[in-house]
Amino acid sequence: METICMEEKSGRILCCDCGASIEPNSMNMCFACVQSRIDITEGITKQSRAFMCKFCNRWLIPPNGWVHAQRESKEMLAILLKKLRPTMTKVALMLLNQNPLR
Repeated sequence: METICMEEKSGRILCCDCGASIEPNSMNMCFACVQSRIDITEGITKQSRAFMCKFCNRWLIPPNGWVHAQRESKEMLAILLKKLRPTMTKVALMLLNQNPLR
């Protein structure tokens, strides 16, 4: 007697917004449509102020004082993240090391 192996395939549906063929999900929408309709950054502070002394190029970190940090450096990122920490109590921050395509 010969056995028959059957493959299970998930069905595909059309996105309810743009009509693209997708695998079913809870919203029945493709990733691009979900991304365009839902703001995942809602409730996260998007702007803050950092004060720099124009004479010595140091940054203010209250209440400790002033520190040297170059723009776009690891030190500057640490200063800004410490400043935003109280507003980001429900946010998980992940650091990803990616190789940019060039």
